[in-house]
Amino acid sequence: MALDLAETVARSACYKLLSLAFLPPRAADPLSGLDRIVRDLPDGHRLALGPILPEGAIARPPEGEHTRLFGVGLAATPYETEYDPLAAARKGHRLADLLGFYEAFGFRLAEGSGEFPDHLAVELEFMALLLLKTAQAQVEGREEARAVSLEATGKFLADHLAAWAGAFADRIEAATEEGFYRLAARLLREFLLAECRLLGVEALPPIATVPRDPGPLACPFAAGCSGKNQG
Repeated sequence: MALDLAETVARSACYKLLSLAFLPPRAADPLSGLDRIVRDLPDGHRLALGPILPEGAIARPPEGEHTRLFGVGLAATPYETEYDPLAAARKGHRLADLLGFYEAFGFRLAEGSGEFPDHLAVELEFMALLLLKTAQAQVEGREEARAVSLEATGKFLADHLAAWAGAFADRIEAATEEGFYRLAARLLREFLLAECRLLGVEALPPIATVPRDPGPLACPFAAGCSGKNQG
């Protein structure tokens, strides 16, 4: 697949800004400058993001809002494995797969960040790195390295972000009526949908968050069992 170099760099920058948007507040508006980046994105991305870009900066809400929305088990947990219907059985495998991707491309979690490898911001930052590696290999004429990075970009999107980020964005929009995080959720969804179209990945499917403590399983034949036991 032939990709425009400037568009690849812009896509990387967009992933990076979106990753910052879902971390605990450090900047008033980490999405500032997104309008300039969008100008260099592929046509499909510009058409998707242009209508929802704000005209000016949107102040980030206080840290309490971040905690309210993104705590584990709360409104919109930002951890991939919380969205897997078979989380208990597959969590270790999914985390190992993520770490395998990260190690293969020299991506390391920031020391002291306290984040797990399946945090949305971590996955978005990794995609930013993959695209930068793709662009660098293209500039240096290393076609095999470019092809490897490009293939990994599509596979990581398909196996991870595309499988749950849509449900995450839906939950943010359901929990907030306006403001920074609602905008960030819309931008995230539209950007990733555009990425899926560009890379030929199945669009974001709706996946429900799995409750962390669903309680004991109920037997569907409890009444019948009870009657037999009494007999």
